[in-house]
Amino acid sequence: MTFLPPPDPALLTSASAGDLDARARLTRAIAPQVLRWCAHLANGRVDAEDAAHDVLVRVLDHLGEIRDPEAFPAWLWRTASREVFRQVRVARVRAWIPLPASWADDRPARERADDDVVRGVRAAIQSLPEKQREALVLCDLCRYTDDEAAYLLQVPLGTVKSRLQRARTRFRAEAVERGLCPVREGAK
Repeated sequence: MTFLPPPDPALLTSASAGDLDARARLTRAIAPQVLRWCAHLANGRVDAEDAAHDVLVRVLDHLGEIRDPEAFPAWLWRTASREVFRQVRVARVRAWIPLPASWADDRPARERADDDVVRGVRAAIQSLPEKQREALVLCDLCRYTDDEAAYLLQVPLGTVKSRLQRARTRFRAEAVERGLCPVREGAK
């Protein structure tokens, strides 16, 4: 996977000024990456396509806040992760609110069809603290380098490495506990 490069400064300027063609070109350029991020961050807890749509709307509404085009990828990541985690928090609250019977199973068919292993992996990823989950998603699922993840998260490289190490250790323990992988000899 290639790292998301900063967009052309002229494109950002035109898009933030309201040029519809520039906004469409920018959206086409970033939409696939935003959807990938949302799918990994949402991890089945909310609809990734809905989250990506909301991220893209938010990006287009707030383009004027970008002062440095080089900072755009990090800003985009923060916008996507905040929106996904906001939607997850809302979904948690809704899980406790009784719904009418007609709404009982309105989940997408692909979500209903998930097997036990996929649900187990999703639950193991979900069990990670948010900052560790972000590092794991960027480095292990999206295949960014540690340097690229540090840039997107706007934290030092050492911070990403320590979060990633803790996330992998915790994920492995969760996976073993859930019976998703065998316990290795000598493993704790």
